[in-house]
Amino acid sequence: MDMTLGTWRVSIHRIPPTSAELAALYNHAAHYWQGAIRRLGFLRAYADLFARLQDDGALGALQPGAWALDCGIGMAACRLALAEQLGTPVRIAGIDIAPQMLDQAQHALDAAAVPADLRCADVRDLPFADQTFDLVVSAYMLEHLVDPRGAAGDGARPAARRSAPGCRYLPRHRRRAPGLEIPQRRDRASSTYQLDITAGPSVARWMSVACVGLKQEQ
Repeated sequence: MDMTLGTWRVSIHRIPPTSAELAALYNHAAHYWQGAIRRLGFLRAYADLFARLQDDGALGALQPGAWALDCGIGMAACRLALAEQLGTPVRIAGIDIAPQMLDQAQHALDAAAVPADLRCADVRDLPFADQTFDLVVSAYMLEHLVDPRGAAGDGARPAARRSAPGCRYLPRHRRRAPGLEIPQRRDRASSTYQLDITAGPSVARWMSVACVGLKQEQ
């Protein structure tokens, strides 16, 4: 952001945190994060979003035993909302850079009787084989990265390599997050389009958008 103050021109640019700084930040937040996202309306917004995506066909026709990956699983709120919509039993893997967030996610998934393979890992170095996943989701993870689109090996590129052809990628991120501008498209046949958040309190709707991507068949 650039601004002019009299004869001064001031530039403000965000410096992305290091992996260690990001892990420390979310470890510190783990004990209150679930309550915060509930009060801000994100749990309701997640549930509504996945219901719309299911009705829209954006979740695809997952077969029993398909693999889904949650990048930056946090408290597993996004994963639990997805589980409510999928009638097909799928295998779940989740990664997060913060161990204490993973502990909270494991407790939440155990309480809901949802099995998952959780690992402490960075999205830029995923501990899975290529072409493993049929569905990839993330929530407020991409904007933490230096290069969200992955041109330099950062961001979504590692997840794309671990995705099978035809995989659906459903990232949710802050509105106007740098490097994540995707045009709103009404043609759902398009391989990539954006959806506004329509449920939950104004904070969840105002600050968030969701995107739908499809890995093309090779």
